Amino acid sequence: MSHLTQSYFEKILNAEGGYQNQSADSGNFNRCGVNAGTKYGITPNAWQEHSGQQCPGPETIRNLTQAQAWAFMDWWGNRWRIWEIYDQNFAELVFNAFYGNPSAAAKTLQLTLNQRGYTLALDGIMGSKTLAAVNVETAKDKTGLYNAYRNAWLSYLQSLGNSQYTASWTNRMNTFFPPLPAGETLATPSVDSNYQVELWQRRFSGMFKSSDDAIWVWTALALLFGLIAIFYYRLKTLH
Repeated sequence: MSHLTQSYFEKILNAEGGYQNQSADSGNFNRCGVNAGTKYGITPNAWQEHSGQQCPGPETIRNLTQAQAWAFMDWWGNRWRIWEIYDQNFAELVFNAFYGNPSAAAKTLQLTLNQRGYTLALDGIMGSKTLAAVNVETAKDKTGLYNAYRNAWLSYLQSLGNSQYTASWTNRMNTFFPPLPAGETLATPSVDSNYQVELWQRRFSGMFKSSDDAIWVWTALALLFGLIAIFYYRLKTLH
């Protein structure tokens, strides 16, 4: 599994910068309509979801510490199941996109995977099917998937039509997340990646995070126990 590393944490801090409260940035406003600003890329609404504090104001956001930022980023990666991606480099690229817009980042990832032969619903949710496809595809062609997703995310940003925003994010991507060289590949996996096996592993790991996963897992377990009960009953009747 991937995880938040010190070097990646510092990369995000450098990419995001410190406190800013530009009124043109809608992400700076809390749910009560107050411009609380953003620090380390942490918006007031995201901080509310993480901390439970209702409508955090400018003082709260301005005084966020790096220790709090670390805890938030670690939680954010778990919140969106990014740390369930096996490959560290690809997980970091995905985290960067999700840090800007989780739903759009997930949908862009699903589109990219579908272009590589998968059939994922474009629901903007980092679910078990998407995770399974990511883990299988990075084992097959990490460089190809990394560069394809990177380009797709840049295309999405450009489609927003905000030249200042696009220029800033393009510079961010080129500086901190450049394309991988064509010759860079993963070490050969010890076993061939299997999408169905990986899917069930992700479903079991996410069964307490997703109602969809829980339904699949508990249904499978119920069928298994039902078959065991039938087999046991048949054995009993034979005697």
